[in-house]
Amino acid sequence: IAQDVDAAALFGVIERVEDHERAEAAWSELLSIDATDTEAREQLMDLYRLRGDFEALNSALLRQISLTRDPGRAEALCRRAAQNLDENFDDSERSIEAWRRVLDYAPDDGDSLRALTEHYARSGDRRHQIAVLERRILRETEEGKVDLGLQVAGLWAETGEHRAAAAAFERILHWNRG
Repeated sequence: IAQDVDAAALFGVIERVEDHERAEAAWSELLSIDATDTEAREQLMDLYRLRGDFEALNSALLRQISLTRDPGRAEALCRRAAQNLDENFDDSERSIEAWRRVLDYAPDDGDSLRALTEHYARSGDRRHQIAVLERRILRETEEGKVDLGLQVAGLWAETGEHRAAAAAFERILHWNRG
């Protein structure tokens, strides 16, 4: 117990003087003793964010995801990792992988599906972009379905799949009549 009090006091002093390297070393030392210490991992992630070391933050988030047994926490960590990649890197491939991990925990998550749509568009992967738009259509209101359906039809036409484009337009007409 005395060690816990001394460690907490030491960490507080180190963080107050903004000696991030010493704080990181202290939290890392604590993790070497207890690799499952969630508080130490959270503190390290905060330090990485403060320092602007977003690659280390991403690595820490991925480690935390692999250690957690709580699906809700895993989803939240996956979301943080995806947002970190979106905000701090220009790497659609890694962002796609991160947002797909969120969908492993929340298959109909609108934010993830929207982000994937954008990343597939940026990467030029029209087939996957269409597949994600189709998933989004399933959860949309009638008005939203039409807008997304028009995007799908346009993408099919862009890829030279004119029959698929025509089918997408017919589906939109059906929604408008319904």
